Amino acid sequence: MEFGKLTRGDGKIYIALRADVPSGAQIRVSSRAQNGNDMPALALRGEQADSYVVVVPVISVAQVVTAHVVDGQGKTLDSAMTAVDPKKSAWQSKRNTLLKDAATSMRNIDAEPRIDCANIRIDRIVLFDDATNLLHGFICVYAPNYRNEALNNASIRFVGMDGSLLESSKVTVFGESPIPVTADSPDGARLIEFSFRLPVLDSDFFIWVSFPGGSAPDGFVRMEASRIEQLRRDFFFMMSHTSQGEAYDDWFRRIHRTSSLVIEAQKTAHFEIEPLFSIIVPLYKTPLGFFWEMVESVRSQTYAKWELVLVNASPEDAELCENAQRAVAEDERIRLVTLDDNKGITLNTNEGIRAAKGDFLCFFDHDDILEPDALFEYVKGINRYPDTDLLYCDEDKIENGHYFDGFLKPDFDMDLLTASNYVCHMLTVRASLVRDLPELPGKEFDGAQDHNLTFLIAEQARNVYHARKVLYHWRVHQQSTAGSADSKPWAQEAGNRAIEAHFERIGVPVKVEDSTPAFYHRVKYIMPEEQPLVSIVIPTKDHIDLLSTCVDSILEKTTYRNYEIVLVENNSTEEQTFAYYDQITSRDSRVKVVRYEGEFNFSAICNFGARHASGDYYLFLNNDTSVITPEWIERMLGPMLHRSTTACTGAMLLYADDTIQHAGVIIPKANPDHLCHCFPADSLYHFSHLQRTRESSAVTGACMLVRASQFDAVDGFDERFAVAYNDIDLCLRLRERGWSVVIEPTARLYHYESASRGSDFMNPNKFARLHSEGGLFRERWGKYISAGDPFYGMHCARESARYELDWLREDWELWTKA
Repeated sequence: MEFGKLTRGDGKIYIALRADVPSGAQIRVSSRAQNGNDMPALALRGEQADSYVVVVPVISVAQVVTAHVVDGQGKTLDSAMTAVDPKKSAWQSKRNTLLKDAATSMRNIDAEPRIDCANIRIDRIVLFDDATNLLHGFICVYAPNYRNEALNNASIRFVGMDGSLLESSKVTVFGESPIPVTADSPDGARLIEFSFRLPVLDSDFFIWVSFPGGSAPDGFVRMEASRIEQLRRDFFFMMSHTSQGEAYDDWFRRIHRTSSLVIEAQKTAHFEIEPLFSIIVPLYKTPLGFFWEMVESVRSQTYAKWELVLVNASPEDAELCENAQRAVAEDERIRLVTLDDNKGITLNTNEGIRAAKGDFLCFFDHDDILEPDALFEYVKGINRYPDTDLLYCDEDKIENGHYFDGFLKPDFDMDLLTASNYVCHMLTVRASLVRDLPELPGKEFDGAQDHNLTFLIAEQARNVYHARKVLYHWRVHQQSTAGSADSKPWAQEAGNRAIEAHFERIGVPVKVEDSTPAFYHRVKYIMPEEQPLVSIVIPTKDHIDLLSTCVDSILEKTTYRNYEIVLVENNSTEEQTFAYYDQITSRDSRVKVVRYEGEFNFSAICNFGARHASGDYYLFLNNDTSVITPEWIERMLGPMLHRSTTACTGAMLLYADDTIQHAGVIIPKANPDHLCHCFPADSLYHFSHLQRTRESSAVTGACMLVRASQFDAVDGFDERFAVAYNDIDLCLRLRERGWSVVIEPTARLYHYESASRGSDFMNPNKFARLHSEGGLFRERWGKYISAGDPFYGMHCARESARYELDWLREDWELWTKA
């Protein structure tokens, strides 16, 4: 056995090795850095029978490489050793390259998948708020003597350029699956999905994978800092094309804003219903530049039936008084109410309400700006839905002429309103409903007066209309709430009071708490003394390791008292499965097993379980989940106690690496998709929407709580959807009845499935089934798909589930509706 020449490439050193390896023997190689740490080392077969290539990492310190020929009993037959100096190896590699030495043919021989080493690929990066990177990737490995537990217990380590071993806060192996046999992928090839978290690094490092007992070959790859930076750029590029990204200003100006041609056309349009809008603007020490921009944005409205009611609460400001009087003199539609002093935003606004003469009251801040078609879009909505009592629109922020933070809102959602005042601008309500209130709100709601009024009107509104356009610009400056939450610290408490008052009026006992960030709230529903029975229905077949983890987490963590667990057994074959059934039913009387004898059909199995359940609510749960939040059932029940029309609630499901598997299903004029799949669990992305209780088009059947009476009313799951789309179809049929589907992200469970979502596409039979059921789904729900998801921004890209902007100009739609 003898080491030969070497070459370098892609962060690795390739060393020629000659060895006579008898039948039944094998080569084992190892490397140890100067600091005493073991380093990755591979022995790959060369082109000749006795030729091998030893592969070790390029590190900044010397390492000693050892090779052994070992027989079947572990006896060493031959060995060799060589020292590798980093500077010397670099010089030798350059010399061999210049001389076109044969040694250079070894370079990067492991670049493509081989049967004698693991091939590692990193495909994406996710940035966490704690200054760590989560990198996700795959290991392609040849494992003819396949053992699931060995591959899933892969050892994944990280080596710095100085030979140090790097600490990862969390390494997750999601699982493995077979790779379809092709000319490039022999039988026995497996794909292992994994992720890991490391601190933000600005230098290269190595990923090293090995398997227990040599069940599969080792592998390692150098992660260059430039590659990590590219993955970060890809992540930021995606974020930059959202409504909160750098591209928003350009998108708003070029794509979204109504063109001047259409604006001119709107000025001559007439409607069957032409209400008068009273735009109420409380003034208090308003900077004059902001004042006139506000006034001109109202005077520029293409719909002309409006009055502007200025309520001046700073009479001592002579310049402001003079300019307000000038505005009144210039346009007879502008009126001025001057107060003796500042009574606070709520009472000041009340004076404007009393002075208003319009059919609808619009609430407009003194330093903000309207788009010229704001009222036009509102009138369109009123004519389309004459019973509309409350209107709002999408909005953004403006600072020094730059638009940013576009808030592309969902349609009206009372659950989301209890988490934040997402309606906010430009709140417009039917005047008669306000005048019919027993009394106008008091100053205790200062800072959340609009949130409070939204609740008061929404509770009795026949229809709420969302104008799906950015029509309002919220100005950012030093004193504004838009610029800093610290500018109005009392507003948080006022918001809590507004939400508490809402629940008091509808008779639902709750506790309202502050949430993160500022101006967000969390509602804790107080469970009734007599808790309704919840039946947890779990379809299962073998895989007792998963099932026992799931059931144990329920029994050990769940704080809700009144539940039962219905295990629906479907064609298990392993003896330990039935032994577990006996053990768990003996251990806890709340657990029972029912047997479904047919072939696998998720819908049929769940329906069968529901028929054997006794609960007022059915909680359908996958057997590959485990409870994180002890109050998960209380939190999922809460929205249903809020409104009897809420038929279904879903939880936030996380992968084992604490990224999102499920936070609601969207249908954005395309196939259904999981919202913000693989984002950090606690992400405050898109106005922290992922953390808020809210309506959703659908939730996953992996964890779905359904009111039994409403489930039965729609005949449960459609059994034609044997595997896919059954949960979404059920949700849409519930919604078709006028019932709501809600996602409760504070109820969390782990879902131990693949984060790549690729397994169905790698299996031809599964792909065919998925395609067939997808066709049935699209045929049934084509109108819903084409209309777009009402709870996902209508101006978000349809091929994305991450709030990315749609760059398709839609002027033709504006023309047809004008």
